[in-house]
Amino acid sequence: MSQPATEPAGSSLADTLPESAGASQDTAAAPLRTWTSPRLWRNLLLFWTAHSLVFAQTTLSLSGAGPTPADIQSALRLSLGTWLPWVPMSVFVIWLVQQYPIGRKHVLRSIAALCAGNAAVILAKAACVFAFNDLVQWYDFTPTPGRVLTASLFNNLLLYWLVVGAAHALLYSHRYWQREAEVAALRASLSEARLQALSAQLNPHFLFNTLNTVAELVHHDAAAADRMLANLSALLRRSLGTSAAQEVPLRDELAMLEQYLAIQRVRFGARLQSAFAVDAGCLDAAVPFLLLQPLVENAIVHAIAPRIEGGCVRVSAGREGDGRLRLCVSDDGAPARAAPAGNGIGLRNTADRLHCLYGEAGVLELAQAAGGGLCVTLTLPWRHAAGAPP
Repeated sequence: MSQPATEPAGSSLADTLPESAGASQDTAAAPLRTWTSPRLWRNLLLFWTAHSLVFAQTTLSLSGAGPTPADIQSALRLSLGTWLPWVPMSVFVIWLVQQYPIGRKHVLRSIAALCAGNAAVILAKAACVFAFNDLVQWYDFTPTPGRVLTASLFNNLLLYWLVVGAAHALLYSHRYWQREAEVAALRASLSEARLQALSAQLNPHFLFNTLNTVAELVHHDAAAADRMLANLSALLRRSLGTSAAQEVPLRDELAMLEQYLAIQRVRFGARLQSAFAVDAGCLDAAVPFLLLQPLVENAIVHAIAPRIEGGCVRVSAGREGDGRLRLCVSDDGAPARAAPAGNGIGLRNTADRLHCLYGEAGVLELAQAAGGGLCVTLTLPWRHAAGAPP
């Protein structure tokens, strides 16, 4: 009996290792599995066993038309003996491709290494014939070494390079997904760093403005300055307790805002009025930490402080039908007041933070209020805040 001279050209190593190729970033980020991986050996064993069964069925079908049809036992023995040695040889080829991939650099060295691997595979397959011919019965009598080597070269040359091509596809697929995972992780890291920088810039801005106000009051109203410092201490204590989180429940943000307004009322007295219209169903929505305070501060500085009669700052919150949260901060400044250019730290940082956290879904809009003054509208995706009651 002669060694089979044909191999299915459509055999693909990539189908044996779906975990390594990985369609997700989690699996892509893991190192490409080496020859020690049990999963690699398992998948290759399953693939080549299934391939052997298909080959055995084909052998039975073709021999049925001949004078001496093959039996199932001999067909399986011949097929398994022919293809199962490719399990360790496939692992060897994958390892070899990892060490010497064909790329832009060292092309000649890689081709030389792969050609040496080809010779090793041909010799290994010929050695299998000499070692297991009595068991598998490729030949009725053990042939000469030259005949076995010639048959091994004819049967395994093309298949070896098909496996090499599949191993390269596996390697480059892994590198692509690994690069995508690294880029995504880098983008997330840069975004987080930018958010931290924006928060670090925002908090001193608020603190310095408040301390300047205290410095103004301490000369002519020490009691008011003392009350403002006490309120500032309480506000900073609450701020430090939640500043590590980028998002907080809206109810906590409103509580922070009330403490800030208490500080400002010490300075402005009855000139500063405030009004809240917040849907109770929005209190557990997640919002960026210290989102509203710089907007309210802008309204106080630009619409209330310049006016002898003062004014009112209004804050509203509601959930839209398309699954978004809408927040509005408006004032009743003079009708002739123009919308600011948006170059202040508060407005600029708020817009940048929304973009970092929500991308295009986070929007800041400026518009003239109906009765005069300015209205700042924030739109962001609706999310239930972490730690809030379900």
